[in-house]
Amino acid sequence: MELMIGAGFALALLYFWLLGHWFARVVMFLVLIPVLTMVALWALYPMLHTPADSQTNMAFAIAIGFLASWFVSYAPIYYRRRKDYEF
Repeated sequence: MELMIGAGFALALLYFWLLGHWFARVVMFLVLIPVLTMVALWALYPMLHTPADSQTNMAFAIAIGFLASWFVSYAPIYYRRRKDYEF
């Protein structure tokens, strides 16, 4: 039952995010921060050999995660406004 409720919330969030509602954009931003940070850490993994480098790369990966989630969460409304401007 919890999986069905979670899937329903995920689909509702995806729907409202693609429509460009501000609350859904904020929630997607908060959801995408850890996801994209983990992707950045995975991409930077070969460079995490020494403890000094790993701390710097961790901060760099977190910064990449924040910036990427900011742009990805804004993408649907950007393309929607651009398409509306063309008409």
